[in-house]
Amino acid sequence: MGSALSWGCAGSPPRAAPPPGIPPNVTLVATPIALLASADAAPLPGPAASSEPAPPPAEALAPLPTPSAPTPGPPATANVLMSDELPFFPVRLRAHDADRRRAAHDRDATHEAHDRDATHEAHEAHEGRGARKRPYHPAPGIIVDVTDAQGGATAADLQRIARNAGYWPFRECYEEGLRGDQRLSGKVSLELVVNPSGGIDRSTITASTVRDAIVGACVAREARHVTMPPASSQTTAKLEISLATGDEAVTTARPFPNAESLRESLRAKWDAASQCYATGLAAHPDIGGRLELRFRVHHDGEIFEVAEVADHDVHFSDIDVTRCVLGVYRTGKLPSLPRSSRERAFVYALHFESKPDETVAP
Repeated sequence: MGSALSWGCAGSPPRAAPPPGIPPNVTLVATPIALLASADAAPLPGPAASSEPAPPPAEALAPLPTPSAPTPGPPATANVLMSDELPFFPVRLRAHDADRRRAAHDRDATHEAHDRDATHEAHEAHEGRGARKRPYHPAPGIIVDVTDAQGGATAADLQRIARNAGYWPFRECYEEGLRGDQRLSGKVSLELVVNPSGGIDRSTITASTVRDAIVGACVAREARHVTMPPASSQTTAKLEISLATGDEAVTTARPFPNAESLRESLRAKWDAASQCYATGLAAHPDIGGRLELRFRVHHDGEIFEVAEVADHDVHFSDIDVTRCVLGVYRTGKLPSLPRSSRERAFVYALHFESKPDETVAP
């Protein structure tokens, strides 16, 4: 070919020369390229519609239930007072005391008069006027005085009932303390709020010189169970309960062998036992007192049985607390019994009280 090839058609402006390296007889054709879809672009068409019916729309989820209020924990044991005695051989300790008391009932009816005479004689001796010899008094002395009464009832009426109805319950409280300390004595001062029907709405310790807090709490609790004479209106009364040792020591049982070691092991369950009592207090604020547990134990310390000891059908004041405490002590194991190759039995006595509303330290 004699003439050079020309780019483009006649009458059109000349095209730019092809890039170097491309033969002049190759025609470049521009092919459009589809742009990639961006986030703002319209969605690409989906697959072809199916002939099957569309699934129903999903049901709305039911709202979650409102969480219930947290269950309150067990009652606190801060207000629980506990004491115990050394494990002892099974004897009817309280029954023995009851028999002795019934036999001496007539004599005990004059105890308060004797105690009062002794008090007056001691006062006269102090004043230098001399005194007669005090009569022999084997039992503890319990003197109940109503020193003041404001309201519908008179102090004389309240004192007559308090002495008659309160003597034995107060003495039981005192003898519980005497089994641990034969020299224990003192005075417990109470303030009672008596409703018009004669019931005790509140019993508060205002002062105490008794070194055993459980004795004072026991006296305050038993005072709430005394029924006073009805009156026209509420009465606030002040009581003084004087506790004095007798000429004979109170009856105590013979300790079981290895009693100290046994007690230490049994005290390891006190936290759980006090929780039983605290739970009972939440429902029945006036419960308390002595609970005797009879253990049957193998010589290696395995516990066969634990049951409540009930003398003359006298039980602890709350059956649910009793069952709970029995359940606590039916688990576990005790130290091996020395010099024994057979099953043994012993009694472990607990005493539960709640702290009074207000207490003035002695």
